[in-house]
Amino acid sequence: MSSCEVEERLQNFTADSIDEVCTQLQEAKLAPRVMVDCSHANSNRDYTKQPSVCRNVMKQIAGGDQRIIGAMIESNLVGGAQKLVAGEPLTYGQSITAVSRSSLYYRGPPRRRHEAR
Repeated sequence: MSSCEVEERLQNFTADSIDEVCTQLQEAKLAPRVMVDCSHANSNRDYTKQPSVCRNVMKQIAGGDQRIIGAMIESNLVGGAQKLVAGEPLTYGQSITAVSRSSLYYRGPPRRRHEAR
């Protein structure tokens, strides 16, 4: 089975959400293995909510869900987000969110990496 990147713009860390995306992956003949991003939509764009999202994911793993291979937690030394603007200085420790060119708000079936470009 191949791997792919599934980028959701909605909350997707609950057991039901994991079931749904893993079903989509299997239907696309991809391995039903996911890494959950604890920030962004999953924390309602509030970095202080990431720990509760991570605890939910850890409970699913502890409960035996082997489809979850890990979790991503965004480091925030400074709250909020900043834009990358040519010629303007960046604030050390503050998030910069960059969208990959292959997944700009894609809301369809999972795609293999080589199909996403």
